[in-house]
Amino acid sequence: MLSISAIFESLLAIWQFLNKGSIGSLLYYLGERSFNGQTPGIANASIGGNLILRPYATFPHPNVLAGFLLIVITITLFSVKKLKVINFLSLSICSIALLLTLSRSVILVFIFLVIFKVFLSFKTKSLKKIIPALGIIGVCLYFLFFSQYSARFSSLSLNDTSIIERQKLANAAILMFQKNPLLGVGLNNFLSNLPLFLSQKNYLLIQPVHNIYLLVLSELGIIGFFFFLILLFFSLRTILKNKNLVVAVLLFEVLFLGLFDHYFLTLQQGQLLFALIIGLSFSKKLLI
Repeated sequence: MLSISAIFESLLAIWQFLNKGSIGSLLYYLGERSFNGQTPGIANASIGGNLILRPYATFPHPNVLAGFLLIVITITLFSVKKLKVINFLSLSICSIALLLTLSRSVILVFIFLVIFKVFLSFKTKSLKKIIPALGIIGVCLYFLFFSQYSARFSSLSLNDTSIIERQKLANAAILMFQKNPLLGVGLNNFLSNLPLFLSQKNYLLIQPVHNIYLLVLSELGIIGFFFFLILLFFSLRTILKNKNLVVAVLLFEVLFLGLFDHYFLTLQQGQLLFALIIGLSFSKKLLI
């Protein structure tokens, strides 16, 4: 079921990328928002002086779409013992759609994930999964170094607009915590308090801090952050006890991506994915 839903989302994302906007029609009732490259606040990538629209599929942001696709690819690569046609299609189409989201942090994790899978396949002599994994690596290398989109990754600097905005949000989160160290500003109160901690007023900057740890710390203070760490600790301990490789990789992805984005705690799709992975970490049944 995950493969089928991921194929649908991936095909829609590819279609949006080629169409340079939403598709509309019946897809609106499935959750697709109406947008194009000129929509205010839409996620565009500046490449070679040109703005490239990043696809959303039915998700609220390309980064959330990329996170979902990464999780589906991870489960397919590590838990499916024998690649069926539906799994192979899912891997191929999801990989293309994930690259088109131009989500730098997710694509970085994706590449390391596939390399790790190749290493495990050599170690366990499971050679049938090496061929598709090597194919994915080849596509990624071409995309990162030889395609027109390589500038998205090679030209990243500390003066990049997205980096500067994230620094401002992080500074605001730290100031919130310093003012309310014990209990924070309250659950879901980050946005309402944010204008008080910004030096420059910008309505496009009214968004959660792109770091789940700073978000929890600023909203729930030391006490809430302590319980958050306790939850992660028991999740990791159970995973290690059960030697559940798949869920270990999934939880690592969430914890790493949480350093650069907030959707695992703030958006419905991200919350569902996070809850699913935390639930699986306490499961006695292995996915592998």
